[in-house]
This record gives sequence, C-alpha cells and structure tokens, in this order.
Amino acid sequence: MIPKIIHYSWFSGDKYPEDIERYICRWKELLPGYEFVLWDMARLEKEIDSDFVKEAISQRKWAFAADYTRLFAINKYGGIWFDTDVELFKNIDDLLDCDCFIGKESWVDNDGFVYLTSHFMGAVKGHQFIKESLDYYNDRHFIVGTNSDGKPIMDQTMISQMQSEIALKYGLDRREKSKNKAQILTNGVKIYPSYCFCRPLYTSMRKVYAIHRVAGAWRDKDINPKSMTDPKKLTFRVIIWRMLHLFGLK
Repeated sequence: MIPKIIHYSWFSGDKYPEDIERYICRWKELLPGYEFVLWDMARLEKEIDSDFVKEAISQRKWAFAADYTRLFAINKYGGIWFDTDVELFKNIDDLLDCDCFIGKESWVDNDGFVYLTSHFMGAVKGHQFIKESLDYYNDRHFIVGTNSDGKPIMDQTMISQMQSEIALKYGLDRREKSKNKAQILTNGVKIYPSYCFCRPLYTSMRKVYAIHRVAGAWRDKDINPKSMTDPKKLTFRVIIWRMLHLFGLK
C-alpha cells in the first residue's frame, strides 16, 4: 500500500501565489492524517546530488528540477507527488491500495499520442517503474551545450513524455481514443483515465480527483494546442459542479 505522504516542491523561495496557497490549504483539508513534505532548496541540497538538477536550478528552470525531485522522493520514501498547481476535489485514500499509479493526460501531441500525469502520481518506495524513470537521469545533463550566442542549450524533455515511453514497454495504450480508459500495465502500474487527475468529464465530476490548473504552461511547439482543455470552460464546469455538490445534487 502506498504511504500517506504528499510530496511537493517550491524552489524559488518566493511567496506562494494566492491560487497555489489555496490549493495547498485545500489538500490539507481533504487529506487529514497525511504527511506533507515540501521539497525546497534546503531539502534539495541536503538530499539530492544531481548534475541535471543543479544545472536546471542554475537556469531557474524549477519544473525540470522538480522532474528529478519527484522521482527521487517517491523512490526513496514512497508516497504521492502533487505539482503545486494541482487543485484537489476529494480524498484520495482509495488510490493507495496498489503499488503504483499514474494517470493519462487529457491532451495529445501532434502525433496523437497521450502522455502520463507526472504531476499526480504515487507509488510504494523503490517501485520498479519509478526507479526506471529515475534512472533515465543517470549521467544526464540539463545543459547540453551552448548556441552561437553563448547561451545554454537545455534538454527540456518532458517527464510525462519520458514516462509514457517507458510505460510503452509494459503495454501502455497511448492512442488518443484510449485517454479516458483505465489500464493496468504488465508491470502492475495502475493507469487512470485522463478525467481523474487532469480534466473533468463533461457528464459528471464524481470521478474527478483533481485538475491540473496550469498544465503545460511551459509546453513547446510539439504539443497540439487544439487538444488542450479550454480553461474558461473548465472553470465553468467546476463552478456548476460545486453548486450541485453544495445542494446535494451530485
């Protein structure tokens, strides 16, 4: 069983924006009895020795430093990782009764492939899939060279892409039409549909655990923007769901 530990990171040292502060407070309201572990610069420097992370930090590329950190944290301690822009809607105790879980993203790339929700995943410590994902960074550098202007060239491979490619070996169905289907891989990893951790169904919010509010804010040109959820429509759906829930209709 996955331990009740929520890992998250904040490396910049800046004050949380109001929305991030609100999301974190809501986690703690919905998850009594969970341990919340903040991976800040002090903890990072104490526990992690990685050239990839150091180079990402030097460029203030916090998201890429967090990519390694989430895998390190879950591999060493077990637990669940939340990106700080995850808005949680309900308790997650029922997700813990397995050795490893992750979800499918709601968007697809230009080849029509679905990636995995590295912003919301969990495992027991030392799980093979998490360890294999962590090993991807062995001897890997974030800064891979310099351009003609002397500026660093950075390896900005998305962790969600990397993990989905590893999962292909264990039977992951990455086709767009599969994104709202659950799956159990041959290595035992439980894959949840995209509406669980990424965006809600248009018919119901009952199965929605969380929404990734700023999903892909750093995305590059290889991602098809037409496949992303319209944030205005998403917000409207959540408002309606909250009203129905308040009056006991959902």
